[in-house]
Amino acid sequence: CMKSLRKDGVIVIKDNTCNDLAFMADKDDSDVTRSYQYLMALVKESGLSIVKSKSGEHMIQWQDDFPSDIWPVPMIAL
Repeated sequence: CMKSLRKDGVIVIKDNTCNDLAFMADKDDSDVTRSYQYLMALVKESGLSIVKSKSGEHMIQWQDDFPSDIWPVPMIAL
């Protein structure tokens, strides 16, 4: 992905996250839900970094308008 980005281009990840240590596989859906920690390890392994705002904070926001029984959803700018 990094090679395909234009100068100052951004990739945004928006994904459900689980509370498990690594990930959960749903065989019925052929779906994988990763933990936030696992997702951050994948970001680090990719060689990309989280974009920082002008104030120096990492550009990570959480979807906060979901029902409480839905997995947490981070939105991460790389």
